Amino acid sequence: MGQKVNPHGLRVGVIKNWDSRWFTSDEAFGDTLVSDYKIRKYLKNELQGAGVPKIEIERDSHRVRVFIHCAKPGMVIGKGGSEIEKYKAAITKMVDGKHVDINVVEVRQPAPIADVVMHYAENAKNSGLDGVVCSPLEAGKVHERCGEKFLTVTPGVRFADGDVGDQKRVMTPAEAKKIGSDYIVVGRPITAAEDPVAAYERCLAEFVD
Repeated sequence: MGQKVNPHGLRVGVIKNWDSRWFTSDEAFGDTLVSDYKIRKYLKNELQGAGVPKIEIERDSHRVRVFIHCAKPGMVIGKGGSEIEKYKAAITKMVDGKHVDINVVEVRQPAPIADVVMHYAENAKNSGLDGVVCSPLEAGKVHERCGEKFLTVTPGVRFADGDVGDQKRVMTPAEAKKIGSDYIVVGRPITAAEDPVAAYERCLAEFVD
């Protein structure tokens, strides 16, 4: 078995900067690290729809600076800066009253879609749902993250020799089955076929048999 290493860890300090930037004593290191984790967890839960791929944190003895990289800065800032003030108040409590600055950095390319799907799938599972609707391209990864009993319902299924139409992230019924889809949603390949019954039977044969 090969040892898997996140490539980000190999690039930090070379072509990527640290996401947490501060120095502290050995005694305070653990508490500071946990505090960073809580800040990131709080902000990611609050900003699920803002497309946040990265949160950077800088600290000194009197101040904490938080840099929120996001695709939708307006959602983070809020009307008249109301949302920012709410986040600052919450984070101030987490850092024992130190002064908190929040900087919003707009990014043109938000988090990779696979990361977003995994985030929402985990939220769905933690909320007690039995499964999610997702692309067949992420069905296998959802099972890896949430377990084999967590159901995946996948649209975007097309026949290999069919027209993909306006769909970009598609698979055939056989491919969807192989990658881990529990249920598939098939519309136009059946309803728009010259022989819908034959198309249905073909789909059934590819996915079930």
